[in-house]
Amino acid sequence: MKRIIAALVLAGSVANPALATVVTRSYQVDASEFWHFFGNPAPFSTLTMQFQLTFDDAADSDILSPDSFSAITDGEVNVGPFSAAPGFKYIVNPGMGAGPAISLGGILNGHNVSMPGTNDFSIRFNPNNDVENYVMLSFSTVGSGSFSAANAVIRQLDLTASAVPEPSTWAMMFFAFGLVGVALRGRRPDATRLPA
Repeated sequence: MKRIIAALVLAGSVANPALATVVTRSYQVDASEFWHFFGNPAPFSTLTMQFQLTFDDAADSDILSPDSFSAITDGEVNVGPFSAAPGFKYIVNPGMGAGPAISLGGILNGHNVSMPGTNDFSIRFNPNNDVENYVMLSFSTVGSGSFSAANAVIRQLDLTASAVPEPSTWAMMFFAFGLVGVALRGRRPDATRLPA
């Protein structure tokens, strides 16, 4: 009986699933009032971006591709700075107590910077806020230079989370079930013969 209890305790401690939380989130960015250091006029007056990202929110990611991405500038889709192929990176702790961050941008110059003289963009925000008014959004164009958005708001449109056990968790669970089986089987009492 002691072995059965010990095996059950061991199985319970080993079979605790370590779950990686993979989330899929959709966002919309609305921006206007773009400024240039030298006062050049922006190539458009309004920007609406929509994108969907899937990532593990428990660990930093490499550069990933968005599930979907569109940027509408004055009625035109994915033109100018937003014609660059997008990529993003999830960062659990970017420092200074800021919480997690997503950096999304054209991967022409890296996902987190837009270089003057190229069609590129960069946006950085906290993915855990439903609505965030502090969004760093900048873009550059071949002819007009680099711009930043003075007024940008990002909204999270939906949230879907699914827990996915890691392969090592499955191995630990099967091992624990095997230990329980061995403990339950144990020694069988010898059959005693009755005199005939």
